[in-house]
Amino acid sequence: MLTAALLTITKTWNQPKCPSVIDWIKKMWYIYTVEYYTAIKRNQIMSFAGTWMELEAIILSKLMQEQKIKHHMFSCISGSLMMQTHSNVMGKNTHWSLLGIVVGEEEHQEDQLTEAGLNT
Repeated sequence: MLTAALLTITKTWNQPKCPSVIDWIKKMWYIYTVEYYTAIKRNQIMSFAGTWMELEAIILSKLMQEQKIKHHMFSCISGSLMMQTHSNVMGKNTHWSLLGIVVGEEEHQEDQLTEAGLNT
């Protein structure tokens, strides 16, 4: 009787399964993006970059290119720092497109399109 009860318990017992690496990366990426937008809102991007820079590189290195494209995973830190540095050098507010091309400065815009290989 005891063995029958134990057999029933073991059949119905659901062991918790460890999530896959991809599931962990998705969860970490969600936390990363929430922290990123919070840092942007509070104007604390440099402290965010110091905290997440190495972890961001690890997360992105574990994914294949198809997964990065599918889940829209790109480096927030390096893009933000590049944009912030360029804005500080220019000494004015600039607007950026997704390709990193300055919008609104028409004298440089055509040169930037040519450098990016987008000008025909």
